[in-house]
Amino acid sequence: MAGPERSENPLSESPRRELAPPVPAEGDGGVFSQSWFPVCLSADLKPGSVVGAGFLGGRVVAFRGEGGGPARVVSAYCVHLGADLSVGEVVGEQLRCRFHGWRYGGDGRCAATGIGDPVPSRARLFRFPTVERYGIVWAFNGEEPLFDLPDLPHPEDELVVR
Repeated sequence: MAGPERSENPLSESPRRELAPPVPAEGDGGVFSQSWFPVCLSADLKPGSVVGAGFLGGRVVAFRGEGGGPARVVSAYCVHLGADLSVGEVVGEQLRCRFHGWRYGGDGRCAATGIGDPVPSRARLFRFPTVERYGIVWAFNGEEPLFDLPDLPHPEDELVVR
């Protein structure tokens, strides 16, 4: 009488044990790495323009002052009543909400209300650290960058970004 067949590899029959819960995927439960993420193409952000973009499960706006200064990236919703600032407009170097005229500087702080009331002391948008390189506007997911945007091994003028 023959005995039960045995596998060549005794480890293949042992039950699999997990020593810790699996690491969540990027974005699971609203958790994202603190890193640099692309927001929009530099070519799409002309002086005096606003570009809205989805960003890590939420929404941001990138804007550039009328003078063509640096790109700024801030949270996309006006602190007054939550209007989407991507339909706003740039006035000078500030972003103006189209609905009630609240204006925000590049640092995200509210500079003026639409009717001249005093600005509430805590009225501000979240300002993402922003870098413009390789034809792309990048925002860092955090209050301060933990590291610089990595360099690519090719000269910037040889890159094609679409």
